[in-house]
Amino acid sequence: MNIQQLEYFLDAAKTLNFTRTAEKFYISQSAVTQQIRNLERELDVALFQRINRKLYLTDAGEIWVGEARALIERTKEAIEKVQSVKKGYSGQLRIGYLQAMELGYFPVTIQNFHIKYPGVKLSLERLHAQNLYDAYLEGKFDAIFNIARDYYVYPDSEAVHLIYCGFSVAVPQNHRLAGKKMVHQSDLAEEPLILHDCNLSGGMQQKQISRQVLNPELYENVVSVESDTDTALVLVAAGMGAAILPNFDLGFKKMNLNISYVPLDTGGYRAEINLYYRKDNTNPVLPLFVQECQAADEL
Repeated sequence: MNIQQLEYFLDAAKTLNFTRTAEKFYISQSAVTQQIRNLERELDVALFQRINRKLYLTDAGEIWVGEARALIERTKEAIEKVQSVKKGYSGQLRIGYLQAMELGYFPVTIQNFHIKYPGVKLSLERLHAQNLYDAYLEGKFDAIFNIARDYYVYPDSEAVHLIYCGFSVAVPQNHRLAGKKMVHQSDLAEEPLILHDCNLSGGMQQKQISRQVLNPELYENVVSVESDTDTALVLVAAGMGAAILPNFDLGFKKMNLNISYVPLDTGGYRAEINLYYRKDNTNPVLPLFVQECQAADEL
């Protein structure tokens, strides 16, 4: 059994005409007939039958259509894996990523890359934005997934835009804001607020971020700034305040704390997540990873 036989079979199953299949593959009808017979002999089952000179699939043939497609796909994937090793797609790629990105599409991107290039060893590290930025400048990573900030300058680097994320307000399900379609800034006037500092920066940088998300009159309502999403959500569940979280923090909403997440009106401001890498990085597998990230962005 080989891919060519399976392709002959699938085309014949579609056209129910050996002559058309022969014309498509530029071979004789007798050659197609012989390949189908060889396949039937190997499977020990009839795949086609003729009734009143018309060609039909048998019940076994109907089942074999799906199996043949799957076999071709698996075979092609296996060939690609072997070829990737042959072409030298091996080595190591050091990737840093923002905390909470594991809740979104990031794991799928990593999985797809590993399937295509199994010879490449991926070294992953999860950090806060400020630590990611510092480690990148120190040369610790080949590439990082990080939130874009005006005060983060990446010398001699390329930035690949990945996603824009809005913000949501996390409140207990019995909270007065839980049933709203959108939370407006005025709705938060009397609410104690919990912020997530994904930058782990504090000080003026955190205040700059807050100004982009919240109106200035709400600053006094902030009762806690947490570097960890889960901690912020536990505080919400305990009734200590409403948490303002970027949507990439929410991902699969993995914690079952009876919390509702309502979009926040930020006047159009959204957080931007980019992939950053140095232009002079000579790691041969880095362009392949960048290509995979760009493909994910287009989905």
